[in-house]
Amino acid sequence: KTQMDLDGRTLAMQEEGRRVALQDDNKLMQLEEKGSRMEMEEDDRMMAMEEDTRKLSVREKDRKMGLKEDEKRLAMAKEGKRIMLDEKSKSMALQEEGKDLELDERE
Repeated sequence: KTQMDLDGRTLAMQEEGRRVALQDDNKLMQLEEKGSRMEMEEDDRMMAMEEDTRKLSVREKDRKMGLKEDEKRLAMAKEGKRIMLDEKSKSMALQEEGKDLELDERE
């Protein structure tokens, strides 16, 4: 009878050991799953941040290009004004010369 009791307890302990091992395996699998989910979320966050950085750098390049365009337009406008002033100066000089010639002819 005692041997049967011992065998029964041994079997019960082995069964309990298996059950605990299974629970541990399940916990490990859950932790691994949670870890890989967190890794994926982190990867998604990193990719989103990289995308934001790319967008910002594109915006910055666009802004710089816009500023360069503005500078070119300003330079062209200044050049245009300078040319117009040169033309006015020439025109006025020619008018002066014309008046001088008229005065010379009258004399």
